[in-house]
Amino acid sequence: MLLVTYMPRCHSTRTIYATRGYSQLNINPVSFAARTDYAGNSGTYAPDWRIVDVSDPSQVDAPGFVWPAFPNETGIFYCTSTVKTADITDGVSNTYLLGEKSLSPDFYLNSDADTTTNGGDNNPPYGGMDLDYNRWALSSTTGPFQDQPGYVDYYSFGSAHASGFGMAFCDGSVQQISYSIDPKVHQNLANRKDGVPIDAKSY
Repeated sequence: MLLVTYMPRCHSTRTIYATRGYSQLNINPVSFAARTDYAGNSGTYAPDWRIVDVSDPSQVDAPGFVWPAFPNETGIFYCTSTVKTADITDGVSNTYLLGEKSLSPDFYLNSDADTTTNGGDNNPPYGGMDLDYNRWALSSTTGPFQDQPGYVDYYSFGSAHASGFGMAFCDGSVQQISYSIDPKVHQNLANRKDGVPIDAKSY
């Protein structure tokens, strides 16, 4: 039986979507693995999921292991997240769900699982918490960025488009966001619970 799965990608970015020589903890290595051009909104707090060493079997594989809580997270997708609509107190129409991620054109067509220079785009799209699947609005000085040669950013949203990048909101709507969006507004949209009212005209 042939299983065909839709792999989320941006048609403006590239035509090769496979990473060669991919391997991950607790699975057998595979020859090729598809990638994705989109990432979930993980909010405005620097990722603290690395406090757990997922490569250490004495932690995550240990019987009875319990993942710690991550109370500082402000986005929708983060380690062990179970965000409900009621948890999006800023409103579903004022909060990013997911969107296009910043990528380096230097590696659009790179099929090698290069974790040293392309660590935000070397895994298949259906994994867990990772720089491939999660993006942030960490501060007023980070992103969003239009993809540009010579620049790699594992944390920010962005795209290959000249006019802006696409973001889906928690109400199901999709908006084209300008790269010139006020960084603070960008942060507000990434934070589900900061209580700051947002005028749609500001983005």
